[in-house]
Amino acid sequence: MTPGISRSDVVGSLARPRQEWQASIDGESLIDVQASVGLLLGDVVTMLSLSSDEQVAVLGVELRREFIQVVRYRNSGNG
Repeated sequence: MTPGISRSDVVGSLARPRQEWQASIDGESLIDVQASVGLLLGDVVTMLSLSSDEQVAVLGVELRREFIQVVRYRNSGNG
């Protein structure tokens, strides 16, 4: 996380994925949606702009590796 990141930056960072998820579920409640915890955590560390070392601390080596693969797949136009 960037040193001195403000609370409003954190709130905004967390609100963006929630807004994206809500837009993709067609009016369904997020409480009722089943989702991948690994993808959720990966999205959070990405939105908070955590460094590679911080990402490993949060996700662990294996989940970070898997998340990076998913992001590459998404960015290639497949996801």
